[in-house]
Amino acid sequence: MSGIVHWIDTAGTPRTEASDVIPLRDRLQQFVGGEIELVWVLWKGHRTAMIVNDTGAITTDARGRLPINVIASEIYAEASRRQSDLPQGFVPLIFGNAVLLENIQVD
Repeated sequence: MSGIVHWIDTAGTPRTEASDVIPLRDRLQQFVGGEIELVWVLWKGHRTAMIVNDTGAITTDARGRLPINVIASEIYAEASRRQSDLPQGFVPLIFGNAVLLENIQVD
């Protein structure tokens, strides 16, 4: 199984690279702009991990509050739609850059 790392920036320009391992923590932190959090999502019908900024909703940078990542939010929302315990109409948002790990083992 060959893995793919999807680097999803807030400008809507995802980059991909082949990899069978999770990128180094320092690289992930630099890309998301802070401490990382792993969230579980559905991607192409499979459960996988997405790495986001742990405090993205409250973090600011030189430009102000981190922008909403539309692509990452849509991926996250798709997994959340299947959770019946969420309030109706709830739309989860991802702020800042995100990294989606496709076909990469996460322990």
